[in-house]
Amino acid sequence: MPLLSTLAASSATTFFRDKALTNAAVVADANSGSIRMLDCDNTANSGATTFFKIYNLAAASVVFHASTAGSSTNPYIQIPAPAGKRIVVTVDSTDVTLATAISCAAITTGGTLGTGAPGSVVGVRMLLS
Repeated sequence: MPLLSTLAASSATTFFRDKALTNAAVVADANSGSIRMLDCDNTANSGATTFFKIYNLAAASVVFHASTAGSSTNPYIQIPAPAGKRIVVTVDSTDVTLATAISCAAITTGGTLGTGAPGSVVGVRMLLS
């Protein structure tokens, strides 16, 4: 179950966590914002790379298609996490700003195509502002 919390009452920074991200997009922030840190945990999948995909859309607007080019939503960012690895990326707030919303999913295929869910649980944490 995704978790979204404000770090401090006077802070514009929020923390998003999903311990079981899968091939169904979830909303990290329904508003525009910036990603300050991204932590992609693929340690439970020893045999396959997982692609953490970030979308500049509300989760309900993200479309996945297995094989028809042009029919899937293009990810704004995708981070490949190799089999059995955890990837942590810190970002300057001016580098990754999404104007609509911030949604994410974990897919076993890179690029715009693919619908496959990782074989084991994957996690993502993001600091958003």
